[in-house]
Amino acid sequence: MEAENSSLRKIHFINMRLSISSWQKLASGIRSSKALQKLRFNRMNFERNHEQLEILIEAINKCQSIESIDLSCNELSDRYGSLIAGFVQAQIEMRDEYKWKSVLRIGRQPSVDIVNRGLKEFILHHNCLGENFMKSMASRIKEDDYLRFLDLRYNKLPQDMLMNFLKTINSNKYLVGLDIRGNIGYAQSAGIKRALSLFL
Repeated sequence: MEAENSSLRKIHFINMRLSISSWQKLASGIRSSKALQKLRFNRMNFERNHEQLEILIEAINKCQSIESIDLSCNELSDRYGSLIAGFVQAQIEMRDEYKWKSVLRIGRQPSVDIVNRGLKEFILHHNCLGENFMKSMASRIKEDDYLRFLDLRYNKLPQDMLMNFLKTINSNKYLVGLDIRGNIGYAQSAGIKRALSLFL
């Protein structure tokens, strides 16, 4: 993957085993790509190979063109909750930096194209995320005006955790899609479904 000149827009890995050196090369390309928009890593056994996940996270956090991240079906546990939620924070900081530099350089707000860059879709269904992730994610997106869709289906999230999450992000006016079906708390509570319908 030739980072600077690549026109590659999408990467999708399913159930692949790569060496650390291969992950590092892949990360280097992701980190400096100007065209890559969509990343999908499914059934990659990250839970047992945490070093690979950490390499990937560091690279994605530096990529300026990513719009969609799909880490579904990886059995990711809550010990990675803060790291995974950090994707959103890194994207917020990156775009805010763009705006700040643009104002300093040209004396006005940046173009719509620059403002619209970055993470819009985050897909995390069929994992094992929990309280650590939910608290970290909620604190980051409650005032975020970039992310549009978050998929948290089938993470075994209980009712109280889902309700607290919805209450925390209630001030977010830009998230237009939140899928929490298949979680324990969603199936058990009409209140969760009602709160979700009011939020969206």
